[in-house]
Amino acid sequence: MNSINLDFLVIGVQKSASSWLYYCLKEHPELILPAYKKEREYIGGPLYNEKGGIKWYYTLFDIENKNNKKVGDVSVEYFFDNTSPIEIQKNLPHCNFILLLRNPVDRFKSAYFWYLRKGLIDRDVDINAQIIKAIDQNRSNEIEPIVLDLLSRGYYEEQLDCFLAEFKPGQFYVAFYEEIEADSQKVLADIYSFLNVKSDFVPTSINSRPKKNSYNSFLIHAERLGSKNRVISKFANFSNQVFANFFNKNLKQNIFDPKVMSLLNDHYKQKNIGLSKKLKSLSNGKKLLNSVNIFWKW
Repeated sequence: MNSINLDFLVIGVQKSASSWLYYCLKEHPELILPAYKKEREYIGGPLYNEKGGIKWYYTLFDIENKNNKKVGDVSVEYFFDNTSPIEIQKNLPHCNFILLLRNPVDRFKSAYFWYLRKGLIDRDVDINAQIIKAIDQNRSNEIEPIVLDLLSRGYYEEQLDCFLAEFKPGQFYVAFYEEIEADSQKVLADIYSFLNVKSDFVPTSINSRPKKNSYNSFLIHAERLGSKNRVISKFANFSNQVFANFFNKNLKQNIFDPKVMSLLNDHYKQKNIGLSKKLKSLSNGKKLLNSVNIFWKW
């Protein structure tokens, strides 16, 4: 297959229900997505360049009879990788984008525990001290690289600028994670409408929205040990979901210093100070910010 006219991409952000949305989109009878959601297999990424570029990327789609269906993909790395928009523009200039956003402090905390579960961050790292160092640019040489990754993924305005430099505001639809938690069916119907497919379709995956992390140290340890064993990993992940509501609140309070969280919140407010104006320019941005008070509580 030489080319595929991708209609849309879900571009991020991390820990904002993109996996939930992938399954909901994949179930829709008018949409086609890759068989599996793989974050590293995205246009413009290291694997993309290593494997041969756009021709390799098109092999990820098993399309024999498209039958007027719309084709899309999902990866939160699109939004974080500032080289990706240029490569997308070169190959898919008319593509539409779905952007999921989340309170950056909440996103940071959720991603931190996800990294713990996957063994991507050392449990002995003093996360509160690292946050303070990361915010203080004069101490950047003392920051763990993975903590810098956690922090910089919340710089939404900078990342959106990279996309708006290549694409028109009308090509974007934005939704908040907090909206999905409150009324997933409405958000999903709006996204279907944006993609010009049947908006009243209700996928079975809608009931799984969105997954919650358990922050219990035993379950985190179990998933880390089982990261290379699919059976153990699935069991640990299932246990994480079951026990999430029992363990989350107290453990998060114990790990994150409230004063540091307040500092982090102020840091993001300064970094994202112009974000609201840019969100308003997007296809549903003005309506979103006028009707939903979520953004202003960040």
